[in-house]
Amino acid sequence: MMRIAVVFALLALTAAVADPYHHDSHYTCPKGWTLKGDGKDAVCYKKTTTHAKEECPKGTKPEGGYHRRRGGVVAGLLGILFGGSSKGKYVELTCYRYEEHPAEKSMHCPKVYEQYDHECKKTSYADLDSYCEKGYDMTKGGCYTYEYNEEEVAHEVYCPKGYTASSKDGKCEKCWTDKKETHCDYKKMMTKCPKGYDERHYGKEYKCVKYTEEKHEGQMYFKCPKGYEQYDDKCITYHTTDPEYEWHCPKGYKLSRGKYSYRGKKGHHEYVCKAKKEVHPDYHCPKGYELHKHECVGYKEMPARKQHKKGYGY
Repeated sequence: MMRIAVVFALLALTAAVADPYHHDSHYTCPKGWTLKGDGKDAVCYKKTTTHAKEECPKGTKPEGGYHRRRGGVVAGLLGILFGGSSKGKYVELTCYRYEEHPAEKSMHCPKVYEQYDHECKKTSYADLDSYCEKGYDMTKGGCYTYEYNEEEVAHEVYCPKGYTASSKDGKCEKCWTDKKETHCDYKKMMTKCPKGYDERHYGKEYKCVKYTEEKHEGQMYFKCPKGYEQYDDKCITYHTTDPEYEWHCPKGYKLSRGKYSYRGKKGHHEYVCKAKKEVHPDYHCPKGYELHKHECVGYKEMPARKQHKKGYGY
């Protein structure tokens, strides 16, 4: 019997500990409230909820929020007709920020240009130009100069046809006999230049001269046109131009024109990659409330009243 009494006592103690809200049947609470405790310590409590205050973290911007309601006039009318809320549904606050970083660029050269380090180069070829040393002229594929010599000789004297030189100085004569008398005709002796010589007039004189031409060959040189350099038997020059760039962004980012850069031969725009990223808002509850799944949960308490014989009052 002693053992049975101990067991019942332990069961009663366990039941009392397991039910912390066990209450005295002489105390009661209004409708919608719950009784907690016994005797003079009995209180009435009720769970209350309110929307948590939403704020976007520093450096982000809001988009929507509990201050906005979805549906507007249409949702309000439907709520009134079917017994729902006329204020529409709350829209959860969305926060966002723009992430930005420099775009990656790839370089390529225009057609006929090749890439060398960070430049685009095009090679042009030209033939060697030939020229002669000073004093020589280019003639028939060679370099030549000509020396002209003048040779002077005395005139040759002669008599006209049928005449012979006379004993008289500088005269030509032609004599014949008629009736035992000799008759002579005289003419002035004529002059001419020897074969191969030309008669030239020098002031009041005429001279017989012959010009001879002496040909001298000179050295021929080769050089490249202006702006070209010689490599073996070729003339080469390089033309450079600015490379062309293509800008790339990772998936989910959009390419956007950034600041203007003045570096390099020509100014150009730098490009950046931008993306709109969603950020969860911060939630705050009033004093005395705790946050549970975006709502603030709190408890109101009031003393429980002892039940009177005829009902109860507060």
